[in-house]
Amino acid sequence: MHPVAALEWHSEPGCRWAPLAVPAGAKSGFSLLQSSVIGVTFSNLVARERSLTNQIYLNGSGVTAGDIDGDGLCDIYYAGLSGGSVLYRNLGDWKFADITKASGVKFTVFLVLLGVFFWLPFWAFFNLCALYVDSNVDTARLYQDVRSVFGAGFADFLSQEKDGERRILGEAISHTGYIIMILQLAVSRACERMRVLPSFMMGLVVAALGLVILGLARTGPAALVFLGIFLFAVGEMTTSPRIQEYITWIAPKEKAGLYMGSNFLAVMIGGFSSGFIYTTLYGRFSGAGSPERVWYVLAAHLLVGVLVFWGFVRVAGEFRELEV
Repeated sequence: MHPVAALEWHSEPGCRWAPLAVPAGAKSGFSLLQSSVIGVTFSNLVARERSLTNQIYLNGSGVTAGDIDGDGLCDIYYAGLSGGSVLYRNLGDWKFADITKASGVKFTVFLVLLGVFFWLPFWAFFNLCALYVDSNVDTARLYQDVRSVFGAGFADFLSQEKDGERRILGEAISHTGYIIMILQLAVSRACERMRVLPSFMMGLVVAALGLVILGLARTGPAALVFLGIFLFAVGEMTTSPRIQEYITWIAPKEKAGLYMGSNFLAVMIGGFSSGFIYTTLYGRFSGAGSPERVWYVLAAHLLVGVLVFWGFVRVAGEFRELEV
């Protein structure tokens, strides 16, 4: 739509008014625009049999207008009863483009990117962490560290005796559940005022830092493994809940369940591919005597994901959250 001059409002008791400037010699009112010219060709199709059951159907399903892509122009969404709904993007100068199919493709691409750059490294962490700790970290030293801080009872709970000494079990510490149960509410409150995708990308960076520290635990202090797992958990708490609620926010409210279910496409991509990609890679690095490198590669994977999501937003734009 074309910009207009701001109105000069005059206040009166109980009301306010503004004069309208009508160009001299021009007609006031509206002009008919041909649908073929502006690009809006939507028709609400209603079968005769259906209209006989309720004549209100003949009034249509409704139309809403709003800026879906943040370009300052008002876009239009028409709801259809039988022929499908249509989303038109405002191109400016009273020209519109049907982007209904493109918006679906955009969401599909977003899900694939989630699978490759979030869920894949996520599942790789849980596939490999316990194995890495048991095989490559000084778990006897870990036991002593835990015992000195939390006492023998707690350290014994996380360990087993092997070759005459107590060793921390990788399976006992290489998950994030207990950290999430304690800190999820605090992390969610800290991030709730941030926009979703920036906070999601920040979480990826924090998780990547945790993976790097996990790698350093092999040659550095064994206790670094706790810091690495903790930071990965913070990254997980920042990313996973927010991106899943974001999917429900951008969904039409009658399709929120469908959109949430489609998130499992991303989960499947990550779960299916993480095993044969990173488990194989870990085997090769272990064979070469450098198993810690798998964490550095995973960290780089997450950081590349930050760049990919940033590029996605720059090219395709953020999704617009829909109001209830």
